[in-house]
Amino acid sequence: MEPIKAYQPRHGLQLFRYEQSIIFQCARCGEAKKTKLQASYGHTPGQLLCNGCYGFLLSVLDIRERRASEDEKADLLSTLLLQEFSKAQKQDAEKRLRLSEKRSVYLDQRSIIFVSTSDLVQTALSAHSDLDWSPGIIGYCKAVENEVVRRLIVPVSVNLAGRVPKQELDDKDIGRMARFCNAPDDRPPELGTFAHFLQTFIHSSSRSGTSLVMQIFQRHVNTFAKRDWILDPNGLHRQLAVLSQEYRNKAAHLSALTESDYVACRDFVIGLDGLLWKLVEATLDQRSFNKA
Repeated sequence: MEPIKAYQPRHGLQLFRYEQSIIFQCARCGEAKKTKLQASYGHTPGQLLCNGCYGFLLSVLDIRERRASEDEKADLLSTLLLQEFSKAQKQDAEKRLRLSEKRSVYLDQRSIIFVSTSDLVQTALSAHSDLDWSPGIIGYCKAVENEVVRRLIVPVSVNLAGRVPKQELDDKDIGRMARFCNAPDDRPPELGTFAHFLQTFIHSSSRSGTSLVMQIFQRHVNTFAKRDWILDPNGLHRQLAVLSQEYRNKAAHLSALTESDYVACRDFVIGLDGLLWKLVEATLDQRSFNKA
């Protein structure tokens, strides 16, 4: 059957309209469809997409093509991820995560949503799809970012609101962290920004002694039972750098990310010895650590 209309190709995708509804299986979501709209993807014969998956892929690729920072595109992709699945699907995924991973009780609800929704990506996509794994990867990165903010940044800001010295607000290395601590209602620092602050804190002992923000941060970290991992250059800082450079930043650009990239990121973040669990363990106070 020949289409009655062929839409303009975009990003290797092309949508067609037929005079009558046709039945086919979408190569991305795997669902049987009966519709007048059908999209082709790539050069593989028979690799057909439903209109919903076509629209989702276009949105992903449009975001990644934008002239914007990795932080901005990561936010847009994470929003797209949360919108892709129904409320029932996300609730079921959250239950599965809580049942299968007891350590999830330590996570914030927002982190749970990011992780469980990212988990849905693998079950929703078929082996034919290789261009839309980035939202799932971004979701795992956002879960880590959320836990970093609530465990390491917000508690510091509580003690500093409105009283950070101007020279720290303008400092090129710690200014972004300092400005949030001074005005906690603003947007908190992103992963890469906090990683840079942490690097400065670890390697600049002289500034640690004079900076109010660094002093309060040190006081907060000293409450952790396993603070050495936070302060080790090869600990949290290195893992955040890997997460940002190898996963988040790549997912925000147009390089093709495959299922293997997604699986590697998932293992890095929530595998048996994943970054998220290391962060939870390292930021427990002594009493909580002893009870765990």
